[in-house]
Amino acid sequence: MKTRNSTYFRKVIAFYVLLSTLPVLVLGIFSTWKSSKMIQEKVNESNLQVLHQTQMAVEENLKFIHNYYTLFAYSQETTNMIDKELNYRDIDSILKTQEELQGLMNIHTTVKNAYLIHPEGGWFISNESVGRLDELGNQQQLLDLINGPENIYWTYIDPQENQDASRNYMDFGKIAMVIRFPFNQEQPKAGVIVSLSQYQFNKMIHSKETVERFLIIDENNRVLYDDDDSIIGHDFAESFLKDAQWEKDNNSFFTAKIDGEKVGINYTTSPYNGWTYFSIYSIYQIQEDSRAIAWVTFLLCVGLMGLSLGISALGSNKMIYKPVRNIYNSVKNEISITTNVNIEDEMKYIGEGINTLITSRHAMEKQIKLQLQQVEELFLIRLIQGEIQVEEIQEKMKSLGETKEWKKISIISIEVDSIHQEGEVVDPQDMIMLGINRIMEEVLGNQIFLKPIFTKQVQTILVKSDEVEEENVNHSMYDSAKKIQTMIKKRLNTIVSIGISRPFEELLDTQIAYKESLEALRCRIGLGEEVILFFHEVQPGQYIRQAYPKTMANDLIHAINMEDRERAGQLLDQLVDQIVKEQLNFNEYQVCFTRLLIEVIGVLQDSGESINRLFENKSNIFEEVNQLTNAEDMKQWFKAEIIYPIITIREERSENTHKQILDDVLSIIQEEYAADLTLEECASRLNYHPSYIWKIMRKELDTSFSEYVAQYRLQVAKQWLEETDLSILEISEKMKYNNSQNFIRYFKKLEGITPGQYRKEYRKNNV
Repeated sequence: MKTRNSTYFRKVIAFYVLLSTLPVLVLGIFSTWKSSKMIQEKVNESNLQVLHQTQMAVEENLKFIHNYYTLFAYSQETTNMIDKELNYRDIDSILKTQEELQGLMNIHTTVKNAYLIHPEGGWFISNESVGRLDELGNQQQLLDLINGPENIYWTYIDPQENQDASRNYMDFGKIAMVIRFPFNQEQPKAGVIVSLSQYQFNKMIHSKETVERFLIIDENNRVLYDDDDSIIGHDFAESFLKDAQWEKDNNSFFTAKIDGEKVGINYTTSPYNGWTYFSIYSIYQIQEDSRAIAWVTFLLCVGLMGLSLGISALGSNKMIYKPVRNIYNSVKNEISITTNVNIEDEMKYIGEGINTLITSRHAMEKQIKLQLQQVEELFLIRLIQGEIQVEEIQEKMKSLGETKEWKKISIISIEVDSIHQEGEVVDPQDMIMLGINRIMEEVLGNQIFLKPIFTKQVQTILVKSDEVEEENVNHSMYDSAKKIQTMIKKRLNTIVSIGISRPFEELLDTQIAYKESLEALRCRIGLGEEVILFFHEVQPGQYIRQAYPKTMANDLIHAINMEDRERAGQLLDQLVDQIVKEQLNFNEYQVCFTRLLIEVIGVLQDSGESINRLFENKSNIFEEVNQLTNAEDMKQWFKAEIIYPIITIREERSENTHKQILDDVLSIIQEEYAADLTLEECASRLNYHPSYIWKIMRKELDTSFSEYVAQYRLQVAKQWLEETDLSILEISEKMKYNNSQNFIRYFKKLEGITPGQYRKEYRKNNV
């Protein structure tokens, strides 16, 4: 793209024309619009943040009240109260109930009154009194609340009109929470009504430091809070937002007129209780600030106009354009932009390139955070499944910042026997497992190695110990398990059984220890619920063993595929020693080594080679392997007769394959050196992975793809210098350099002289 065809260059010329004629008008309008927009966006963002903080503060208090009185409703004392008729002999129970109702009010001033209602018994108990329902003037209002639409809900209560002075009335306040229980019955026996102090509720929200107006409405559009107390209790839309369009289930922004003044309104709806929170501010005040900024910007624009005219008179338009062109070339060569952007518009292209970088960075950061959260859990899962070797264990522990600070490790597995509580909103099983997890972390603390995981309805955790003797380790594990079991029963009303493995030292034994803990749990069938079992007690003298080391066999197969003779030999020795170490019977040995033989031969077959080359001059290799009587003979036979010959066959094939691939790569480079050719693009066209082609070039040519492309372009550049009259700039552009200076520096680094000097010397010597 030449300068005269550059969209940006033409825009520079046009800009100076406009700058000399209408700078104040254009920049003034732009600055006013931009500043107004930016200020409103910042105000919206700030108001929404404050709104969310207010919502969280309110809901934190409401949920605290919710949880306290839900626990009260579930308590054994409350259950006993609603299952019997009250009389004067129950005075101790009544006082205890009043104490529980009053308990939260001592620390939480937002709660005004709390009532325990028993419609069938016809009585009520409050934090201050006790009495019969038929003595209350608002008895029907109370029963309507208890028979409400949900088991637990927050509501606004209208004051009782036309009250009879001769009767008592229960003071519900305006905002109240209703709990009906038991939850599993269509017609609940009783209920709890908790009323809030409107004064304390308003005080919790109101802030004199803000100029915004805050409102809260319930799901029926009833105003629960407003800076203007006279609005509380009125219908929200009918009061002052008759002309506004909005939907309560979205976090959004809209404008409206209140008392003839245009205002901006941020709002968000809570999923907890359906309340909607509003923040209202004056748009006129925001526009007034932006107008002040516009005047300042206008004065700055006048000064900039004079400065720009001076620079344009002294300098050249191309001096301004060249840096932009260099940045554009860098973006074009280094950043892959997928959007359809006009290539002649450099500034737009640069902007799209920067946006692409930012988007890529954000996506990468998000992905890294998600992966880091899963690494530790995946590490423990792989340990349990036996899919990790010693070297990788050490690398993983180093990357996770873990060190071997233990003498022994045991695995504790916990399984739920029965749950004696009912879920309200979420799945009880999920809540129970979360509670068990927290209790284990509370009891074990720094003894925990990696985070607990939940598999097959069992919560599993690795526990470190500083003890050396197994008896002491088991004693410590039992004390911890008993404490965990007791706390789960007390806090979660859940009965669990616990299985504990034998202590072990190396993480490589985690898979066996995990199976031991599960085996211990399975042996509780005849023992009932709520037991703690050690594997060495339920299976005395027995060990769970893994006769065939599949992970080691997979590593051996990988080494053969990589044609690494030394590594394959080492892994074979380790695998044979591991099988012999298990002390199997003769038939089990035969099965293990026959299985290994089949898997190793499968490498050759999977690569497309005929296995007949391996069977030449051999009658039956399966009989041969079964006739071997000791580990050393087994190692030597596998290496000499199976593994090394397979590696040799694969090396021969790889050598031919590498030569063909290399020829194809070099052909592409030589034909398309002037294009933006990358290793990834070349690999994609040849249907190979980029790292595979990189390794071939490094092995065969002792250079990388990018180095070879640069060297080949240099040879072509030298040829052009010798045979053509192309300028240094034209040659550097053809060679895909960002600018001619980079090309000159690179050329001089390799040849010792500049391109111009090279051309001069060549022509001097070849006159």
